[in-house]
Amino acid sequence: MIKCDFYDYDLKQWRQYELDLEMNIYPCCFFYLDKRLELNNKKSSDTALDHIDNSLKTNKLENILKEFKKVLNEDVWNSNKCPALCKETCER
Repeated sequence: MIKCDFYDYDLKQWRQYELDLEMNIYPCCFFYLDKRLELNNKKSSDTALDHIDNSLKTNKLENILKEFKKVLNEDVWNSNKCPALCKETCER
């Protein structure tokens, strides 16, 4: 079972977000760090967010957050569609 400390289970929303210098937003520090490592060819990245344009330069925050909610939520975390990064870092 996944227990995400960045997610507010009562409000069904993220508590905070990570923003990089290129204006890309991430749902948590683990996805942000994973993307940084991928760019440095140090680790293969989780693909759960790859289809989302998470750049505030080209997409609205509202649209990005809607997409995050679709792929990162309680139902997904408790299914076989759970992102590998969530399993690796937040499974309890």
